[in-house]
Amino acid sequence: GFNRYNLPPMPDSVRDTFERLIDSGVIARAELEESAFESLSDFSAATAVEILARFGEGPLQTVANKTGFLIGVIKRFRQQGGKGEGPPPYTRPLSSRAPPPARAPPAPRGPAGSELPF
Repeated sequence: GFNRYNLPPMPDSVRDTFERLIDSGVIARAELEESAFESLSDFSAATAVEILARFGEGPLQTVANKTGFLIGVIKRFRQQGGKGEGPPPYTRPLSSRAPPPARAPPAPRGPAGSELPF
């Protein structure tokens, strides 16, 4: 459908769910930061819709930072691994800080016996 709330590109089912949340007054478009959309884009459309459903069930009237709350729901969802759905599509490693193991270059080897000084 027409993108009424200037939402970033996403599957129609996910956008419809966002629009319903905004239409029902649960959340204002201005309260959603781009990071929330980026975090959701790691999941399949079906999983993203399920995450938004859980988000919509939260105590949103009392939540000051809606984006932070949504990202919290996403984190809990990741830890629980969703409901019998495979792992989220692989996007980026969680910690890419460890450098690859350093490999010593092979020692230069001359013809046999050349290591001897005489």
